Amino acid sequence: MPNRKIRLILLSLVFILILSLSYPIVKGLVLNLSETSLTSFDEVTEYKNSNRYTQVDDLTVAENLIEIDDSYSVINTVIGSVYYDPSSLAFAFVNENGYIWSSTVGSDGPKLNTSWRKKATSALWLYYFDEDGKEYEENLLTSDSTVITITEENNALLSHIYFGNSGISLDFNLYFEADGIRVDVPYTSIMEGDYLIGSLVVYPFFGAVGNSSTPGYVFIPDGVGALVRYKDAKNNIYANYEKEFYGRDITYVNSSDMNSIAQNGASLSLPVFGFVHGINQNAIFANIINGSEYGILNVYYAGVSNLDYTTVFPTFVYRKRYSQPIDKNGTTIYLLQDEKNEFDIEIKYTVLNDDDANYVGMAKEYAIYLESTGMNKKSSTITDTPLLLETVGLEISKGDFFNERSLMTTFKEYIEIINTLKEEGIYNITGLVNGFTARGYSWSAPLYNKVAKSLGNKDDIEELQSLLENLYFETDYTKASNKSSGYSSYSDLAKKINMQTYIYEDAGSESYLLSIEKTLSLYQNSASSLSSYGIDSLAISSLGSLLYGDYNASTTRSDMIEAYASILSSEENIGLYSPNAYLFNNLDAYFDADLYSSQYITFDDTVPFITIALNGFFPIYSTNANFYSNAKDELLRLVDYNVYLSFIVTDKSSSLFLETPLEYIYSSKFTSIDPAIELYYKYVNDALKNVINASLVSRVVLSPGVVVNAYDNGVEIIVNYTNSDYSYNGSIIKAKDYGVIS
Repeated sequence: MPNRKIRLILLSLVFILILSLSYPIVKGLVLNLSETSLTSFDEVTEYKNSNRYTQVDDLTVAENLIEIDDSYSVINTVIGSVYYDPSSLAFAFVNENGYIWSSTVGSDGPKLNTSWRKKATSALWLYYFDEDGKEYEENLLTSDSTVITITEENNALLSHIYFGNSGISLDFNLYFEADGIRVDVPYTSIMEGDYLIGSLVVYPFFGAVGNSSTPGYVFIPDGVGALVRYKDAKNNIYANYEKEFYGRDITYVNSSDMNSIAQNGASLSLPVFGFVHGINQNAIFANIINGSEYGILNVYYAGVSNLDYTTVFPTFVYRKRYSQPIDKNGTTIYLLQDEKNEFDIEIKYTVLNDDDANYVGMAKEYAIYLESTGMNKKSSTITDTPLLLETVGLEISKGDFFNERSLMTTFKEYIEIINTLKEEGIYNITGLVNGFTARGYSWSAPLYNKVAKSLGNKDDIEELQSLLENLYFETDYTKASNKSSGYSSYSDLAKKINMQTYIYEDAGSESYLLSIEKTLSLYQNSASSLSSYGIDSLAISSLGSLLYGDYNASTTRSDMIEAYASILSSEENIGLYSPNAYLFNNLDAYFDADLYSSQYITFDDTVPFITIALNGFFPIYSTNANFYSNAKDELLRLVDYNVYLSFIVTDKSSSLFLETPLEYIYSSKFTSIDPAIELYYKYVNDALKNVINASLVSRVVLSPGVVVNAYDNGVEIIVNYTNSDYSYNGSIIKAKDYGVIS
């Protein structure tokens, strides 16, 4: 008998342990640990001018340094006479103010050797592979066997190019329009022979500037936006800028843990770039309308690669070499992608003059383009700016014997928090609930069909919706936790080109990327199920910023974009986190806006290009202000960039997030950070409430660290990042403060 009892006890313990893997115990119902204090609002930090800020513009008049070659052919177009070289497809034209734009460099600039002179003149650089995967390069002037057939049409040059060395041929078309030039390379025109196309570079020296010969800058959509000002070559710069649009293409990455991949700074979420020759005088804004999902943005810096030029241009990738594991010991071989990526190239180069010839004018031009695609700016009747108030309902962590569930904030507790803020005078609140299923925040993905009963019921959700401007529920349908269900690890996981699974190692769990078919199915089922709770607004994580291919289902990045767009066309209100440009249409809220660039040593300025371009289309919210290291400086940046405040709050202590993917949240307990929320919000709102329905007209740096933003409703907001008071038109703008003049 005793042995039987022992066996029964042991079996019971095993049974309980098995159950614990699926049904976590609840902890933290009464635990109330202290929170880390937030940085004091009144703490004064020293202002140090750097590329974290925008610099004072050099308004020197740009001189014409280009002379049009007498040997060029000429075609009359709507933008005037365009001069072109039939052998290289280089072009030049005279701007309406007399400035000459050229796709190559003039003879008065720094000298180039014969090889670089050909490359600088050529409209295209072609990279191609032989059957062994060895890469070669040629341009339009490399081989005497290259043949270019040109047809002049009304406002167009249509070219068919046969590259003499590779034997690759394609169409390359220039269309001249009233506001600029459009470039087109149709995918169907590309023909290969013994050699295979790798990538194509388009007009690499259009607008190139030798050293500091021309005042102005290159604009890059790195993070929120960055500038590289034209200057003489420096010895401390060793590499040029090269970054893929929409983040690194992880389809080609050989890694067992995708979290180990270095991000290399901020991403390029917009497929645009530009260059200015004479600030407020002459500029070109480039918008990649097609092909950006396979595009790379390049900036050559003066002094690198034995060049004394600064220039910006795109590369388009049709094929790549990739690393293929062949055994369990990690041995790999390099293979060449079989099928080329299928996409058309289309770039629109828009000419900007006078007051629009700057990064603000470029942002306005991009906003006009977005409106032409069907996006509409929304006017609002609100009198105060919105506050994004996130919360976490449940989170799960792996214990020694039992999985532990932390009940962080019930719906009723969230209601109490919101009512407290309303009593403090914060009325315009948008809510966002993370971790609303029984599996908690980290282990829910990708299944979001039920709301955890421990959080509350449908009546509580309806009460929350009545208190809030909008209420989003956070989901993730592209990543799947191995602690969750609703998918098959055999048939639903996406694969890289080397047929590896995309794996993310998280605290106590793993996540995998899903096929697009499964993502769409999960979204549709989830939206239908959650509608029974009255939930009609979803904040979808990962989907907005993560773009990858699935070779298990022959799904390309282009296919992913098309499929993701179908989600955004749904009836639900959709919010995305740091979304890429291809998902802007039908977007209702933009979360986690980046307020900085990568701040590489080669950058001179950070500029709010994205926030200027997207202003008025949907609300743009900052990352959570809980984690501002220098609160006053960050709040001034929100005022400067016209970005709304965001906080994440919980009823219980954030210490319960330890050893979970949310452990970065070191301060979220509402009773601890309520004073900061009230103070921060009122500080930002007192400025931005004056320009809720207004558009930015100009942004001028008066002196290092002092910026004036002028809006079309007559309001000026002057931001002073420095440690000294600043006098502006009879008003004193205090140090580390702002002023509003109307």
